[in-house]
Amino acid sequence: MPLFIVWAAVTGAKQAARLKDPNSSEARAAAKAAYLQSLNEKETQLKILETYESLVDETTDTSFLAGPDEQIILIMTGVSLVETRRMGSSFKGGSAGVSYRLTKRVSVRSGSFQGQSIPGAEVPTIVDIGQFVVTTERAVFTGPKQSREFEFSKLLSVSRQVIGKGHSVLYLPVSNRKTVSGVGTGEGSLDTISARLNIAIGLKRGSKEAMIQGLRTEIENLKKNPPRELTSSQNEPVASTTESKTLN
Repeated sequence: MPLFIVWAAVTGAKQAARLKDPNSSEARAAAKAAYLQSLNEKETQLKILETYESLVDETTDTSFLAGPDEQIILIMTGVSLVETRRMGSSFKGGSAGVSYRLTKRVSVRSGSFQGQSIPGAEVPTIVDIGQFVVTTERAVFTGPKQSREFEFSKLLSVSRQVIGKGHSVLYLPVSNRKTVSGVGTGEGSLDTISARLNIAIGLKRGSKEAMIQGLRTEIENLKKNPPRELTSSQNEPVASTTESKTLN
């Protein structure tokens, strides 16, 4: 075995062992990063909930027509509409039979040809590129060729699939449409869509006040019980991680 491969295998094993050891610097750094990310996500969700009525200027930011009791939470352009498309089918088979010689120069063959049609694989396909809007009632994609509406009352699930390096799709199947559609962007933009969508669905199915109170309780508990990896390096209370951030 080449020396480089042996070195890489040993190095990888050592790194994995250090991550499993809660006292290692790698494990402490990973725990700290996970804690701060969780805290940041919950504080961002809380801020959106408290200010979502003023996040979007509906008179200038979009041509989307919201209903009388509908609040727009997100508008994002350059979003791909993605649906599964089946590739072309292929045919596989062969012939079998027996040859009979009639004369020195002529022979005939009797037999049959057997085979089967093999359906092509289903692959995520970009159908159109346009604008994606999330409101308190639904999500809507509109593009130059296609449009799709995802009413939250008919939404069956929300699932995320990685389709390439730095790109993912958020699938949104609804009960009134057989074809499953989704929206795709880069990872960072899809994180924003996913966060706003979760809030919008929560508002549709619950109360704003209950969601805000629940998030405040979770944030308070996180700040009261930070991981020891964080408290061992500082004795100060955990500060808010979103004070200097602005919402899009």
